[in-house]
Amino acid sequence: MAFSLTVLVSAAGTAGCAQEPSAEALAKPAEAAAAAVASAEIAVVQRSEGRTTAAAAGTLATDMLRELESAAKDLHALESRTESQRRSLDAALAAVSVGTLAVAGARDALAHDDGGPALERALARLRQAAQALEAAVRGEAAQ
Repeated sequence: MAFSLTVLVSAAGTAGCAQEPSAEALAKPAEAAAAAVASAEIAVVQRSEGRTTAAAAGTLATDMLRELESAAKDLHALESRTESQRRSLDAALAAVSVGTLAVAGARDALAHDDGGPALERALARLRQAAQALEAAVRGEAAQ
């Protein structure tokens, strides 16, 4: 699904015009970003429970940062023509940025695993980012 969106965005870019941010065009990258944040959250939980290594969880977080980067790139390829579209696009970009910061923070916490407090803070940030991304998928402003 992400591949077809990337092809569509690439085709629009080569044609010299950007895709308008329909609800579906905004939702797909937001859904991908939400999945990346959820995956990072699972990795942090598993690490805090001792069910995986810091290295494995950190590698997953790095991979999820790449997914978030791709989602942001897909959103940046969209063009807003109305104030409503601009607000929706800005909200989706903001939610992806929050997700990116949360996953980067989780990756750092995993790299410097202190046995609890840093992972708990990272987990709280990931959960906040997940809420923001869920709102973006629904087309709502984040709370």
